[in-house]
Amino acid sequence: MSPSFDRLARELASSKTVVRCSTVAETDARVHVVETDNRWTLSVDGHEGAVIAAPPGGHPINLAIAAGIVIGLDVPIEAVSSRLGQLPIASNRAEIQVDANGVTIIDDTYNANPVGAAAAIRAARAAVADGGQIFTITPGMIELGRTQVESNRALAQAATAAPRMTLVVTGLTNRSALLSGAGDQFLTFPDRTSATASVMPQVRAGDVVVYENDLPDHYP
Repeated sequence: MSPSFDRLARELASSKTVVRCSTVAETDARVHVVETDNRWTLSVDGHEGAVIAAPPGGHPINLAIAAGIVIGLDVPIEAVSSRLGQLPIASNRAEIQVDANGVTIIDDTYNANPVGAAAAIRAARAAVADGGQIFTITPGMIELGRTQVESNRALAQAATAAPRMTLVVTGLTNRSALLSGAGDQFLTFPDRTSATASVMPQVRAGDVVVYENDLPDHYP
């Protein structure tokens, strides 16, 4: 838990029901969702509640928080644990498809954030074939306050962390921050349409294209 959230939780504990959630087993949280061998294990108060297959590009903390809400509403966790394997994947949130040419497309265009962006890059690296390429097409992330520059630099570093990984920067809003973390593994375009038109003819079966975030038109 970040220091700011931890402080807020302690401040609210005297007047609110606070349910701590974590993706790390060795914590004092009531709810844990821990990923091991591509499976998520949900535990509540030290007791295993359910084990489900980890969805590609999924976020175990989201499941942990959902379970925490259930507990906060005094609903027995057993009432929902059997349904966890049937949860739908939200559209445009690390949505993974393989097109007719064998190229994996990861659509993570809705409301990107540092945790989700990092997960999308990890999903791309897990999906790419040996010798395949990864193109991450992104305008970067916004509404991050003082951390925006560093968060976008970190995204660029993750998107270019290995050979044959290329960061494709669209627009101007975060261009300087993204390029500062991309080394020489980048391309720039004025918008996603032109970026896609350039990248898609280059990709082959086994390659991965990640669409990370999509800003409204009023952002340059």
